Amino acid sequence: MSSYDPPKVSRGLRVLSSQPRDPTPTQEVAALQKEAQSVEEWFASSRFAHTLRPYSAMDVVSLRPSPQARCGSVSPNCEYSNASSEKLYSLLRNLHASGGYSHTFGALDPVQVIQMAPHLTSIYVSGWQCSSTASTTNEPGPDFADYPMNTVPNKVDHLVRAQRHHDRRQHQERADAFIKEGEAGLRKLGPPIDYMRPVIADGDTGHGGLSAVMKLMKLFVEAGAAGVHFEDQKVCCLIIDYENYASVLLTILLRLVVISLVQRSVVIWEERFLYLLKVRWTRYFYLLSAIGLTYLQTPAFKRAH
Repeated sequence: MSSYDPPKVSRGLRVLSSQPRDPTPTQEVAALQKEAQSVEEWFASSRFAHTLRPYSAMDVVSLRPSPQARCGSVSPNCEYSNASSEKLYSLLRNLHASGGYSHTFGALDPVQVIQMAPHLTSIYVSGWQCSSTASTTNEPGPDFADYPMNTVPNKVDHLVRAQRHHDRRQHQERADAFIKEGEAGLRKLGPPIDYMRPVIADGDTGHGGLSAVMKLMKLFVEAGAAGVHFEDQKVCCLIIDYENYASVLLTILLRLVVISLVQRSVVIWEERFLYLLKVRWTRYFYLLSAIGLTYLQTPAFKRAH
């Protein structure tokens, strides 16, 4: 008896002359290996010359949906993000080679992102501005990344949909001009505007551990982001629950030094630190605030900055 028995065909399908067949284990393995080889070649391209990966190409392939679910694409809902990321990568490589840069601003709404399109080469979506103007809870707040994790991906989706809308509108307008007046109609309109500028999003701290970062990144990709940056703000979000005065004093001073050397934005840090600080006694809060403000006024700190 064979080790592999094909599944039984349901009665409703027996009337068909040719039955739909599922891949055999041999075919499934061959398809996995072929796809893994394709990913390996992609990893080996010049784009990832300086990228170190703690996982294999087969790990990537095993986490993808089945070929039937992908309908020929790499992964569902990822086609636009993939194309936009390649566009951004090509742009940045060319700018780097020529000593240039991509000048951008943070876009708050569809009106701004469309007004930026003729003048900028990329669009930024800031976590800070989303915390103030676009939280999914409609609760404005400071830049503590304490808003729901889908807030910034939702804003990216909002802006990308606006980009696509105006791209379709422009395409229809230019097509109508060509139909009515030929190339002369297109020349009257002038060159087309590239509304599909790559969107770079602020991922903040990732809103949790590895699984949260993975899910957040998935939301960004499905929303159409071309790039995302994450930051480790553990030094900004120290949680103190000590009873010993000396421990508190030493810890706060060490953190002040680390932040002043690493981030060089102590004003922002001071606000975050005092807001996020959790202490057992209220007097510790005022003590640490006084220590921080005193350090900011020292000649050593001023010379360092």
